[in-house]
Amino acid sequence: MEQNNREEVEIDLKQIFYLLLDKLFIILACGVLVGVLAFAYTKLLVKPTYQSVTTTFVVKNEEQSGNLDQSDFVTGNYLSKNYVEIVQSNTVFEEVIDVLELDMSVAKLKGMVKVENITDTQIIKITVEDTDPGRAQEIANAVRIASEKAIVRIVDVPGVQCVDAATYPKSPSSPNVARNVIIGALVGVFLSIVVIVVRFIMDDTIKSPEDIERYLGMSTLASIPIMEEAEYDGEKKPTNKKPLRPEKKQKREVVR
Repeated sequence: MEQNNREEVEIDLKQIFYLLLDKLFIILACGVLVGVLAFAYTKLLVKPTYQSVTTTFVVKNEEQSGNLDQSDFVTGNYLSKNYVEIVQSNTVFEEVIDVLELDMSVAKLKGMVKVENITDTQIIKITVEDTDPGRAQEIANAVRIASEKAIVRIVDVPGVQCVDAATYPKSPSSPNVARNVIIGALVGVFLSIVVIVVRFIMDDTIKSPEDIERYLGMSTLASIPIMEEAEYDGEKKPTNKKPLRPEKKQKREVVR
């Protein structure tokens, strides 16, 4: 019994494979269509954003400039996390809003700014993303300057130095058109496959004598060809078409 079940599963999988192979053109067409829609959506409806990056370096204390051990690295990493928190503080962002006269809240400005510490260094990287490339550059430099003041004021360090000032972004950082098109095409292919397979599984119509034996458990005694309407009425209409071969005529199955 188990062997028969496995054979039926293999036959069904094989049928699905050949079905998908037969519908390959439709599947590819759906992928291309959704990919084109994703391209149009990305180009026409999604507003591009730009990134401006600046970095700053926190100068070590004189007592930290000697030989370093493992504890010094742990302390340095801990202090670097403190520097990041200072840069992300409300005090820094409020100063930036006042200096640049930005018409936005602190929460909105924070959502545009990403602050991170470069691993095993005391360099702070500030990234600003905005739909206006010029404003992104201005905000990045303003955040760096305001955070440098705050770090010197709060932490006992000799000073903070700029490593790289923010530059004007010439090309958008997002959206990624190629990635969206690829994702759209894959989604179209996947959905078309799902629809084709579901329709195949839900289709319980009888199409062949084998289906009768498989689904109804009945054997086929004979098959009767379906006559055309003209032949049934005893009429013969002139036609230039070649007569159908007997084996190509549709048949109606007779079951027991």
